[in-house]
This record gives sequence, structure tokens and C-alpha cells, in this order.
Amino acid sequence: MNPKLLSLIFISLGVSAAYQVGSQPVPDDQLLYQVSVKDLSYSHKCAGSIIRPKYVLTTARCIKHDVPSNLQVFVGSIHLHYGGAIFRAVQLITHQYFDNSTLADNVGLIKTVGSMLTAPKTRVVPLPNDFTYPGEPCIFYSWNMSNGSPPFSATLRYVNKSVMSLADCQSRWSVNIVTIQNLCTDYAAGGCTLGEGAPLVKNGSLVGMFSLGGTCVGGKPDVYVDIKSYVIWINSVATD
Repeated sequence: MNPKLLSLIFISLGVSAAYQVGSQPVPDDQLLYQVSVKDLSYSHKCAGSIIRPKYVLTTARCIKHDVPSNLQVFVGSIHLHYGGAIFRAVQLITHQYFDNSTLADNVGLIKTVGSMLTAPKTRVVPLPNDFTYPGEPCIFYSWNMSNGSPPFSATLRYVNKSVMSLADCQSRWSVNIVTIQNLCTDYAAGGCTLGEGAPLVKNGSLVGMFSLGGTCVGGKPDVYVDIKSYVIWINSVATD
């Protein structure tokens, strides 16, 4: 796919918009691993997941051109703007083969100053032990809005998803954009996410991380990073 076209897709999605068809609110008392990565003005930049006490897994695209002193992680709240705790970033790590034009290896880590588990209502999400296959049910979590137009909802919501075959997804996108290191979900209940990095979960484990949304650009599948493909890399760099 032409990099300029990919950029237009992201512009049309926007980091401030999220649309989830058939979504439900996450209970306020639920322990949370999902975080909001924010800049110093407390504006939401992307989503992420706590995978170690001091590490957040997010997309490389979100953090590649930033520095730790410009970012902070908001944890422990279903509300995007209040109720949680802030942890400053101390280190940003992106996959060495990340390609911004195709979003290959779109994986990154944020290391925080101090353990995020010291904040109320936070927990670590386990990484997957096995691969995810077509037809398997998953749950996608995102801050979103209710109807595809402003005002935006700033409350975390979830929606049930079904994994689709890689070949089917590639036929709707491109073999250059969707590879064996991606997962795709059906677009009947899809959406435009508020930022990248939002988690796709199967049986309580983090199996996917939102990378590219298709529902808002003509009914295409949503594309995720397949986390199982990166467990070895994650374990090699998130060492404390």
C-alpha cells in the first residue's frame, strides 16, 4: 500500500475518535491493565497494556519519535481524564525492524518510574502461551464514543470480536499491510479506535494490540499486532 494512502487512513481515523458498534461499558470496579499514554498536557496519545509492573506494551508508531520526558502513563481508571494515577516514562523501546510505512513490527514498550501496581485497581495482563486462530472469540477494549460523531465518550468500553482468517483479511487490505504477525477481527462489530495500542484479549490473555482500524474506512477488518509473535522480543527487553 502507498505510504501516503496509509497516512490518509490514519488521518481519517484520528487519535481523538473511536466508534464501537455494540459495545458495553467496563464496570468501574474492574481491575485494569489498560492505560492511556498521555503527553505533558494530559492529552491522550494512544492506549497500552501493563505487561510488567514497570512496563507498558503499546505500538511503536505511538512512541517512535518521542522522548521519555514528554510522556506519562495514566493507569487505574475506566475514565480517560480522571480517577487514576500518573506514572512518568523513563525509557521508550521500539522494535528494531519497525516500518512506519507498512506498520510491520509495530511494537513498543514504555518503562515507567516505579511500579504501576502501586496504584489502586491496576494489574498485569498475561501474555499469550499459544497462537490465536480464525473463529476464536475475543474481547476488544477501547475508549470510544457512542455514535460515530462528537461528543466523544471518555469511558472505557468493550466489544466482542471474532478472529478472521489471515487470507480473508489480506484480501480486504494488502499483503504488505497484513502479515503473519497480525491478527484481524470481523468488522460487523468493529470501530475506529481512540489511539492505537488498545488490547484484544482471549481467555484473559493479551493476544492482540490494535494497529489499524478498518470499520471507519469502508468496512474493512480491524488489524492488530499478533502478540504471540513478539513474546520472545518482549521478554528479551522487559527484563526488570
